Amino acid sequence: MRRKKSIWVVGEDKVVATLGAFPLPVEVVPFGYKQVERQLEVRGYNPVLRHHEDGSIYVTDSQNYILDLQMKEITNPEDLNDWLNNLPGVVENGLFLNYATSVVIGFSDGSVEVRDK
Repeated sequence: MRRKKSIWVVGEDKVVATLGAFPLPVEVVPFGYKQVERQLEVRGYNPVLRHHEDGSIYVTDSQNYILDLQMKEITNPEDLNDWLNNLPGVVENGLFLNYATSVVIGFSDGSVEVRDK
């Protein structure tokens, strides 16, 4: 059976040594999002509801909200991914584990690096 390829292209600013350097977005349904927010706070994930510059709540194309987790370091992304995706009210998270078969990294000097899984 032939496996489909999924190639992701990113800028060098997206490459980090440790996951968590950037806020982790978690898409949540608006109804009851406060309950999800409380559960994330209890775990110390410091969720911040995403807003536009004008102060209005950011709404996704699917009419959901985004909670950005300020974690600094994600030591076990697989467990976190499973826990988040099994939390009632969570639609998706930004870990995107095991999607890409190759990553093409573009650097500011014009060079590229290809990393295959």
